[in-house]
Amino acid sequence: MNPDLEKIFEEVTQALDLGGLSGAEREEIIGQLGQAILEQIIISSYQKLSPENQEKLNLLGKGDDAGAVYIFLEEQIPDFKNFARGEARRVIDEFAAEFKK
Repeated sequence: MNPDLEKIFEEVTQALDLGGLSGAEREEIIGQLGQAILEQIIISSYQKLSPENQEKLNLLGKGDDAGAVYIFLEEQIPDFKNFARGEARRVIDEFAAEFKK
């Protein structure tokens, strides 16, 4: 897994205080949240790309290599790491608000 994504998932565990859950429950929640974060990053990134690069992203997205998608977006979007962190933070905050209800 990408080191930046690993750090985001560590932050999720701490932010949501998942320590009291079983390992399986924690993994399920983090997995669902991780998927939501990746989807949000891709959707938001798509809007920043040229039509040509949108098509390239579509082709990459049809594969099963999340790392290739991440590298492509990192090459195409200035300051992608901070952009991705911002998108992740937004999803985490929304999830945390729902999780704590």
